[in-house]
Amino acid sequence: GESITSRKNPFIQTLAELARDGSARQRLGLALAEGPHLAVEAMACDLDNLGLIFAASAFSSREISVLSASAREKSIPCVTVADTCYERFSCLKSPEGVAAVFSPRAIQPGRLFTTGLKGVVLAGVQDPVNAGAIARAAAAAGANAVLTCQGSADPLHPAFLRASMGAAFRIPTAEISNKELLSLAASANTRLLAADARQATHYRQADYAPPCLIVIGNEGGGIPAELLN
Repeated sequence: GESITSRKNPFIQTLAELARDGSARQRLGLALAEGPHLAVEAMACDLDNLGLIFAASAFSSREISVLSASAREKSIPCVTVADTCYERFSCLKSPEGVAAVFSPRAIQPGRLFTTGLKGVVLAGVQDPVNAGAIARAAAAAGANAVLTCQGSADPLHPAFLRASMGAAFRIPTAEISNKELLSLAASANTRLLAADARQATHYRQADYAPPCLIVIGNEGGGIPAELLN
């Protein structure tokens, strides 16, 4: 259909909110992921309420045209917007011209504490790019859960989703308090392994048999004392 050309369009304003405001993501139950790779991953993972937004100029790229045709074939709603509108919600210095909007699946942290749990806990990892990269590495290593504690980046932040390279769509991710983490781990006999340079066990010697969680702390301050203890 017609392309959206006004930066003041309510749809564009909503996308800008989703890009920049965690409370808007919570309120609307939506998240925004940018770039062709994530759009393809989002379609492959069959995410709920998935829609794609294209910048008008993006169709000069063959990759984007193919992506758009494949989305329409799958009856995924697609919207084209003027480049100036796209720039309003893009978090990238050089936008790639396609973004996916979707409803993340809400997961109760308690449901992740199974006997097969192999997960990573982000305990205060503040930078969404760092946090997303850890989720991506965890997925590659066979993890089946990512838990984020107080002070950690929002796992629905566009930069987290992008750095995870789509791992965030596939691995169940839940936010949890330090206290709840400790009580769930205790009741499910889950071992917590703290990544801490001052400890005695070398990471190559550690026992990673499930159920097990690897706790990774803040960039500067490390793991909070209540978890480290």
